Amino acid sequence: MRPSSILSRILWLHALAMFITALVAGASVALLLENTGRRLQNQTLTAYANTLAAGLRREGSGWAITPETGLALRGGGSSFSFTIVERGRRLSLADLPTAPEGPLPLAPTPTFFERMQGRALYSGVSVPVAGVDDLWAIVVQNLDHPDVIFDDVETRVLLVGLLLILLLLAMLLATDVWIVRLTLAPVRRASAAVASIDTRTPEAGIDTRDLPGEVLPLAQAFNDSLRRLLDAYRVEKEFAADAAHELRTPLAILRLRAEEIPEGDNARKIIIQIEQVEKIVDRLLLLAEIEASAPQAERIDLGDLAEGRLASIAPLAIARRQSIELSRKEPEIVEAAPLHAARAIDAVIENAVRHTPPGTRIVVRIEGASLHVADEGPGLGMDAQEVFQRFRRADRQTEGGSGLGLSIAARIMERMGGSIEVRPNAPSGVTFSLLFKKATPNA
Repeated sequence: MRPSSILSRILWLHALAMFITALVAGASVALLLENTGRRLQNQTLTAYANTLAAGLRREGSGWAITPETGLALRGGGSSFSFTIVERGRRLSLADLPTAPEGPLPLAPTPTFFERMQGRALYSGVSVPVAGVDDLWAIVVQNLDHPDVIFDDVETRVLLVGLLLILLLLAMLLATDVWIVRLTLAPVRRASAAVASIDTRTPEAGIDTRDLPGEVLPLAQAFNDSLRRLLDAYRVEKEFAADAAHELRTPLAILRLRAEEIPEGDNARKIIIQIEQVEKIVDRLLLLAEIEASAPQAERIDLGDLAEGRLASIAPLAIARRQSIELSRKEPEIVEAAPLHAARAIDAVIENAVRHTPPGTRIVVRIEGASLHVADEGPGLGMDAQEVFQRFRRADRQTEGGSGLGLSIAARIMERMGGSIEVRPNAPSGVTFSLLFKKATPNA
């Protein structure tokens, strides 16, 4: 599973934080609107109740209101209704809507109440009339009445507020994406620099100039580790090259001494072993040369190059009573370093010659930008990837093998941007394929 990036983690966490913020902000706005609406509602009911109480006058055994009071109370709209309670009895007032039936709180201080009656929600207040015992002025408002628009305004304000909050949070999130991407740009550049590191560039490393402080210690530790690895790698290459150079002179002297030994099996075996060591030394030098310099790619005809290499190796195959042939069609232009490509081709063809029994054939085939070498030998006898490891040999009894040729061919192809593959043949043998980089057409 692909690991999540720092950017995605920051954005997901920030989006979650903003979502929670939006919920809290929306709930706060809703609570504020509700409290404000309730306070305004209570103030309105209290003002109407006080107006009713102030405008009451005794009329016979009942109560009435002054014309001015009636006009003021009716001016509030038909959502309001009124009643008075004297000694537990509900009394209606002429020319005023009567409050709906139901229990009423009768307390010595103004008391607010709400109740449902059917599908309608009512809000009211009970206010004791000053100077009169056991008399309360009651004002009730039907909150579901069309005249009551505050609830609708509250709902609209809440919806618009939430939409604005969501819009602002979305804009903030988009801004955060830009800010975080800009902040992490040096980290992405450092990642690209790490991906392009090559052993041929001793100055390779991460540019730490613009890195954030949280990432800087990691980048510095990586640069220190890389320098130590490059130093160890350089020492290893220099040691291999120096050792190979130093071995050449003693081997030449040893060969001269061996040739002075009278003819016999021991002399022949000694010379064969010396030749074997000389080949290893030569290939170690070649490996050091490959690692030390980058191949300079050119446009070359793969078929012509293969034909030239076959001409130089054919005498060896003929001496071993093997047939070797080249199959090619149209010229195929590839991008490769001629000398390095020739070494890789030599390695796979020599491997086929060395492992193919007498009386069998070797076929070199050009197909597109690929060169295939098929033999009729005993096969690999090991895992396909192990054959490209240094000093790995399928048959250690075979004379002349060093275990370096195929590993060098694999490294050459890698340095030139190509690759090498191997697959078994039926009924016996293997096919090694050199996959070159196809040349782009000339402009």
